[in-house]
Amino acid sequence: MTFRPSLIAAAVLLSQAPAALAAGSAVEVQVELDANKPEFNRPLVTVSVCANRPGSGHADDCVQVHNVLLDTGSSGLQLRADALTADLAEKLGVSAEDPKPGDIHYCGRFPGHVMWGQAASAWVGLGDVYTTGPIGIAVLKPSKYDPPNGCHPSENLARFGVNLLPAGVNGILGVAPLPNVCSKFPNGDCPTDADSAPYFQKEPVEGSFDWVGWKPVVPPTALELANPVSAFPVGANDGVVLQMSALSPAELKAGRAMGTLYLGVEAWSAELFPPSARKILLTGSTLAVTGGINTLNAGPAKDVQTLFDSGSPDIGAPRAILTLAQGAAPASWYLWLTAKNAEGQREFHGSYRMRFVDASNIVGSSPESANVRTKFESGGNLLLGMPFFYGRTIAFGIADDPRKVVDGKPSAGFLMIEDPETGR
Repeated sequence: MTFRPSLIAAAVLLSQAPAALAAGSAVEVQVELDANKPEFNRPLVTVSVCANRPGSGHADDCVQVHNVLLDTGSSGLQLRADALTADLAEKLGVSAEDPKPGDIHYCGRFPGHVMWGQAASAWVGLGDVYTTGPIGIAVLKPSKYDPPNGCHPSENLARFGVNLLPAGVNGILGVAPLPNVCSKFPNGDCPTDADSAPYFQKEPVEGSFDWVGWKPVVPPTALELANPVSAFPVGANDGVVLQMSALSPAELKAGRAMGTLYLGVEAWSAELFPPSARKILLTGSTLAVTGGINTLNAGPAKDVQTLFDSGSPDIGAPRAILTLAQGAAPASWYLWLTAKNAEGQREFHGSYRMRFVDASNIVGSSPESANVRTKFESGGNLLLGMPFFYGRTIAFGIADDPRKVVDGKPSAGFLMIEDPETGR
């Protein structure tokens, strides 16, 4: 997820009806198309959270959390504390207010802000599919203490925000092709140097009776932030497929787009992808492929690292593309993707028609701009946010957990893209 939120969220639920849960392994996704709302262009789902095995205890063991951001750019579940009931939070061992001695907190670094919350362990469900056991999640809550100095944004900024979520969004469901947070590091080992450690534990400061310090730690497995999908039963645990229809006049008028999140890539591949569909292997922990922009009248632009991130409401494109844009009609722009195959050889994976509209030039609210909004920024990466997903079916296959591979090299995560226009 690459957030560019403009509001510090109040702890509120959306006033409209929440996204319903579909039966089986297909979950309904809703996207707000009212450009005046802070959750505009963000895919939302409903997630169930339980303190004990679902169905084995009292009704207050579980809650359904509506309006959780579906994010293909991060891995793991992070929820507002006030989206949980006080009773459930207590059962999960989440401190009511201030951190207690020994508490472990999670630090998620993003450009410009961090997510900071207490690590907990819970059963997690989508639709009627639940994890086979409790997994690590993060509970985001206000605290009298700021995160430690080491928990800072991935970009070196003098000022930054903590736990920035758009108003009405109650958390982040990260379904990127990583089984857990630590699996993106070499050998699956989370670092413990302060500037890159994902986890910190409350500790005493020498010479003080107060527990006010934080120490980077390797968390217990039960508290390590896990991709819930990787912990689903076999058949639903190898990844997800996000299918969004192209925005129709009816959806634009209604102010809401609908989509489906399918649990399990292999289980749904025959139905959702043609036999010719090829896996696009991802590059290490960056979850990226090599892409570029070209036009019908110009050769390809310089290779850029390309990321697929439904958690971003915009496309983030290198500013250099603006030069290319001046000489070509938007309808003639193409994204092309290449990647290395299993043998390490570079191969072409097809081109996809694109439209880019500079978000800074959009006057007033424009639901129609939901599938073209672009922020041209410095830097060389191409971030394919929610606008790229409309009208496409994209699979995210989960990589192996390095710690569970005894012999050989862990298999990489992968993408598959079905684009009705190109047939690829």
